[in-house]
Amino acid sequence: LAVAVVYYYGINPFLFRFATNVYNYMFGGNGEIAHFGVIFALGLGYGLMIYDFSTSIGLFNAISKFAKNSGIVARAEELRDTFNKTTKEGKQKMFDALPSSIKEELKKRKNKPEKQSALKQKINEAILIDPNLKNGASANYDENGRPIKTDEGQN
Repeated sequence: LAVAVVYYYGINPFLFRFATNVYNYMFGGNGEIAHFGVIFALGLGYGLMIYDFSTSIGLFNAISKFAKNSGIVARAEELRDTFNKTTKEGKQKMFDALPSSIKEELKKRKNKPEKQSALKQKINEAILIDPNLKNGASANYDENGRPIKTDEGQN
């Protein structure tokens, strides 16, 4: 009986206040807003639990098996191909509807290489990418697959 009295009057008020403060910090309360970091961590935890539960019961396997058996995958690929074909045809129709002077200018611009900005060229030089972009990756290696030395002491 003495332990219960000590707990009820001595320890419980502090524990209750601590639990209330923790709850208010995590979820907001008394006009305070929830702490984003705690909500994010709780979301990650719950997300991991849901993922673990769904893999434990084989939910993903059941869904993929159902999708393969019902032909959903084939229909989705067919829909994607149809969409790509329709988009390509629409672009061609739009290009055909343009005046010939605009068509010629667009063809010239399409074949003209874009000039690289000075900043991008400096970045490429700093990380050892060929800034001229004239040579492909194969031009940087010899027939044995070894890097070609451009300057002494440099690969």
